[in-house]
Formats: sequence, structure tokens, C-alpha cells
Amino acid sequence: VMPQEVSFSGGGGGDADEANGVSFWDDNMQHLIELHQLTYQAIHDADPSGNSKLVGSGGWFFDLYSDFPDYPDIEGSTVQARLNGQNLFGSIYQKAFDSLKVLLLGLSDTTGGIKCDYIGWHPHSGWKATDQSFKFIKIYAPSLPIFVDDMWSAMLTSWNGLFFTLKDGYCQFIGGDSIEGDFPNASIASYQELFNGLESGDTGITNWYNAKTSREAVKCITTAFGEGAERIHFSLANDINPDNILLYFASQPYRYTGMVERKDNGFAPKPVMYTLRLLADKLQHFTSVEELSVSNNPKTRIYKFLLPDDKACLIAWSEAGWNTETPEIANGETVLIPVNDDTLNVWHLVTLPGNTSPTVSPIVASNGFISMQLGFEPVLIEDLGTAPTGLTMLQKNKLELQAFPNPVTDVVTIQYDHPKGMNVSLQLYYLFGRKVAERMLPDVLKGEQMTRLDLSMLPDGIYLLQVITGSSAGSIIIEKKGIHR
Repeated sequence: VMPQEVSFSGGGGGDADEANGVSFWDDNMQHLIELHQLTYQAIHDADPSGNSKLVGSGGWFFDLYSDFPDYPDIEGSTVQARLNGQNLFGSIYQKAFDSLKVLLLGLSDTTGGIKCDYIGWHPHSGWKATDQSFKFIKIYAPSLPIFVDDMWSAMLTSWNGLFFTLKDGYCQFIGGDSIEGDFPNASIASYQELFNGLESGDTGITNWYNAKTSREAVKCITTAFGEGAERIHFSLANDINPDNILLYFASQPYRYTGMVERKDNGFAPKPVMYTLRLLADKLQHFTSVEELSVSNNPKTRIYKFLLPDDKACLIAWSEAGWNTETPEIANGETVLIPVNDDTLNVWHLVTLPGNTSPTVSPIVASNGFISMQLGFEPVLIEDLGTAPTGLTMLQKNKLELQAFPNPVTDVVTIQYDHPKGMNVSLQLYYLFGRKVAERMLPDVLKGEQMTRLDLSMLPDGIYLLQVITGSSAGSIIIEKKGIHR
């Protein structure tokens, strides 16, 4: 019962489109909710086993949330301003926004009968929009799981249709060039140039677009699962067939978004097809997923998918800084990632034409952590959970550390009890970044120890100190603030 998408009209007119019967509004939401209740009852009467499910109506916010406005607030001052005229069309969308609240509240209300098994959703405008949209769902329909029944993750071009015109990137609120972070660039200056290049088969533009499509698919699907979706249907199959004149004419924003090419190109697989095979192969048995807290920047993400036998697959990326020219080269945050294994596999996406297999490279952990710079291109980190060291060692042989003063202005004293006489390694990391200092202390005697560290030349911030002594290790958070010398 997904009647279109409750989608802010789709023509840029906002609430003014209500009089024309475009989209769904609060004055007929009650009828839509009643339809759900009747349909749910009929389905479950016909199939008492419960195997048949009803996916309820949801919506699509277009690009309202595509740049994390007021994050994580879904109704902050920036969002309110966009809904009330500060958008690409100068339109008012407040009634449409409130209508979605009515719908979700009604579908989650079991008074008089259950309305549906899932909230359906169509996240077409990037992984950031998916994240914040799911926060909206969790507030207004917290009791229902989410079914992404129409995942479009590829970048949409522009629309110059017969009846209405949306802005570049198929947008209504801020426009695509405010969303992407890796576009426009020196090779493709505009959405129109992107569309023209795809239409004419320009090799460079097509290869760029296909590589971006591969990256975006992983980020969108990972975010959807990581933020609470139970099921995801990646709906795109092949590019629109040019032999179908009517459909081809109407498909301008999305005609090149499929996993395989057009009929006249033999439905040749694109890089995203092989990337999704990698994603399915590594995640097919996952039991749960959690976001790891490695940064205070919401544009840096690591999701840990837990697998049977204590294994895990981590998917990580960072859009902390724009990267218009080399999005395949990491330029985002460097983060410290907790892992179980000593040596892990880092899988890289298939993004280049002609490649059918992902590349893999090893990375070695140091005392239960790996340090890695992330970027626009996500990576899959395969943690097999087999090593006897790493976090397992830290948990079994943990050093208790004290640091004073903490916060510290210049010199901090570290106190710990050394279990046996041997070398000691002190390693200092930015909490959300790279190693900044290391000191080796040879032949430290057994017993209580005190070591002084001068942090006066370091910038203010939060640091992680690790003390490693053979088979034992410990860590402590240190805050540095004050006057620099």
C-alpha cells in the first residue's frame, strides 16, 4: 500500500499543490490509514501463518536532510526555515511535513486494529538524507520496523520534464551541488554537463559516474541497516531502454542509475553490480549492526556488522572534507578503530570499468586497534575474530592507569602497577585520529610506576594514552587544555 511517495508534491510547489491533488495531505491521511487497517486484516485473515506482510506507506523528503541540517535534530531552525520558504522554489512545505507526521503516528497506533507490519520508505537522496529521515520515523512510528522497498542510491541528474521542472540533482530544497561533496569538479562542471556526457556515452564522464554510483550504493545501504532498517530492496536493475520512447523521455533524472547498462549495450554489468556482490558476500549472515563511536563528526561513519563465530565486518568512510577531484583517495578523518584480530583484510570497492573483482589488502592491528584515514570511498574491513591478542588480550590482562592532573595544561603524570620487570611502551593518540607520540621505557622494574609526559606543545583536545607491557595493556583518556608554551 505504497501510494506513490508522500513526497512534498514532487514539483516544487509545496503546500500550494494540495489544491491540484498532487501527493497526499493531512485531510485524506485518515482514509489512507483506514485503508491500511482493512488491508492488514484481509492479508492476515487470508494467511494466518503471518508469513504475508503489509508494507505501509512512507515518504520521501527529497533533499531536505541531504546536508545534515541541525543534525541530529529533525525539526531544527534550519529545517523549519527550509519548510517555510528558504528553498529553491520559495515554497511552503509545512503542511506536507505535518501530514507525514499524521501518517506515521496513525500507522503506529494500534487502537482499533493493527495498520501494517512495516513502515515503507524511499530514500532517494543520499545516505545523509537516509540517516536523518530514519530519525524522523523513529520519533513518529517508533514501534514499527523499517522496510526500504525502493532504494535509489545513485546520484540523480536533472529534470526538464514536460509538466514540471525540479532543480539539478532532482532537488527542491538546497540543490545537488550543496549535497555531494565530490561534485562538481574540474572534469564535469555542472549537472547538465553530467547528463549530456551520459547521454552521449562520454567515456570519462560515464566512468566517473559509475564509480560514484558504486561508492554511494555501499554508503546508502550500510546507513539504512545501521540506522535501523530491517530489510532493504535495492530496486534498480538496468538503465532505461531507449526503445521505449515515452518512458525514456520521462526518465531523465534516473535513466543511468541501474546496476547494468541498457538493452542496446547488452545489459552489461556496471562496477556497482560487482560491489554489491561483495557487500552481499560479506554481510549475508550478519546478526546485528552497531555504529562505532570513533568521531564527533557525523560525516565520518563506521558501522560494525556482527557475524556468527565472533566475526565482524566493518564498513567505514569519511566525508569530513570535500574531495571533488580524487574521491577515491582518502582525505577525511584518521580514526582509531577497535578490532579483535591482529591482521585484518581491507576490501576495496569495484569502481573501475573492466574490473570484476574487488581488491584486498592486509592491515595490522596494534594492541587491539587499527589507525586508518578514511575518505569518500568506503572500505570493508573484515575482522575474523581469531587472534589471541588484540582486544581479547587487553580485557584479560588490563593495566589500571591513573593520570593527574586531568585535564592537563602541560605535564601529566601517569601511574600504573607494573606486573613484572620488562620494557614499557607509551603510545599517545588523538582520540579521533593518528598516533602523535610514542616513548619506549626499557627494563622498567616490577611494582608501582610513575611516568611524566610533557604535552605542552600539543594542541588542546582529547587524547588516548595506551601503556603496553608485554602481555598487559591499559588505556586512559586525557584532556589537554590551557596555554601552549
